[in-house]
Amino acid sequence: MNDASSTISESQARLTRDFKTLINDAEELLRHASQGGDEGFNIARERLEKSLGTARREFDSREHALLDRARHAGRAADEYMHSHPWESISVAAVMGLLMGIILARR
Repeated sequence: MNDASSTISESQARLTRDFKTLINDAEELLRHASQGGDEGFNIARERLEKSLGTARREFDSREHALLDRARHAGRAADEYMHSHPWESISVAAVMGLLMGIILARR
């Protein structure tokens, strides 16, 4: 669990950094566009395109990793349910009972 938390934190930090770079490059592109300079505009546009590509790759990578983890967790839960059916039914029944008690109090 601790390893997963640190991986998520690192991913969030990396994604935040990439988006800050993207925003800075977009601001620079707008600044050069408003000044009308062709050379500065082209350089800023290339940097923005590069930042967008990096952010897109990072996002796609994180999305695939998240989907893989979700699939793995789903398979593990399914496997546990099939190998321990009575325990699973008991836990579900107790959870349902507790939820019923909590909702009945309201």
